[in-house]
Amino acid sequence: MLHLWHFALAIPLFLGVNWIGDHSSAFGYLRLSLHVREVPAPAFNFVLKALAPTVYIIIVSTICYVLKRDSLVQGMWIVAVYYFVFRLLFNITFGRAALLDWFSVLRQALVGIGTSYLAYVYFILPRHPLLPGVESVGNQIWVIVALFLYAVLNDVRTPSPRSARRKKTYLCTRLDHFKHEYGDLIDSQFPERYMELVAYAILIYETFNRPWLARLVERAVFPWGSHTLGPMQVSTKTRLSDRESVVIGTQQLRRSFETTNEELIGKRASRYTVIKMAIAKYNRDDNYIGEVFQVLHILWAQVATDYRTEFEAMYTQPSL
Repeated sequence: MLHLWHFALAIPLFLGVNWIGDHSSAFGYLRLSLHVREVPAPAFNFVLKALAPTVYIIIVSTICYVLKRDSLVQGMWIVAVYYFVFRLLFNITFGRAALLDWFSVLRQALVGIGTSYLAYVYFILPRHPLLPGVESVGNQIWVIVALFLYAVLNDVRTPSPRSARRKKTYLCTRLDHFKHEYGDLIDSQFPERYMELVAYAILIYETFNRPWLARLVERAVFPWGSHTLGPMQVSTKTRLSDRESVVIGTQQLRRSFETTNEELIGKRASRYTVIKMAIAKYNRDDNYIGEVFQVLHILWAQVATDYRTEFEAMYTQPSL
């Protein structure tokens, strides 16, 4: 019975930490992404992901004591175990295991579970007061030192070569997979060869955000709870197979590209501008366009190097 209680408590913790992260961009919260970037606030990211369970079980235990439900406090530290298992299974289930920094994941889990257990044994079970007094705080100078170290570490900007390698490997794997599955539907379907890689970048990004499990749910609730289907997330009023989705998505992207070229007749426009306008017709969200470009850049520069000559001058405006 207690394990079900701990399991139930871990669910809002998992959802709550994700919600806080989504609303903490100003503090430098780092979410899993397909493009390489430095860790903007390493201390904040580590504290949020590793120590949130400890704070959470202290608050829940205090509420249980206040409500005279002492029996519900037993084994409260196990909530942290479930929380880290949820995080791991979430990323594995959604096909993101190759993007994880496993050393960092293990470190967060060990620290998080360890501090939760210590808090349970030395703070929760003895029923220390929630609000610390002078005796429990101890020497105030250590509080100042801790805050100083947090501020210093949080300003450190760390390059991530391991992250770059993981994301390159992930993109290599996904591109090979999609070329095998849908290459006959994408290759040679555009007037310009470089647009093939744009189509693959969209396909990779869409399936990253809508992995197989999410698409399975979309298909189950279609058309009442969803109006898009398939790997390329095309809008439809009828059910589509994955291959039909890719066919329609490729056709839509080709029409967007052709319309863009018609709009730019007689104008000087770089290849970057053409691609951006074509993607914008496919999905006008600025964040979407930026993320697809990040994927596209890694693809042509490091993964699909046979396309490199198509993109090397993409920012240069051609002469009329």
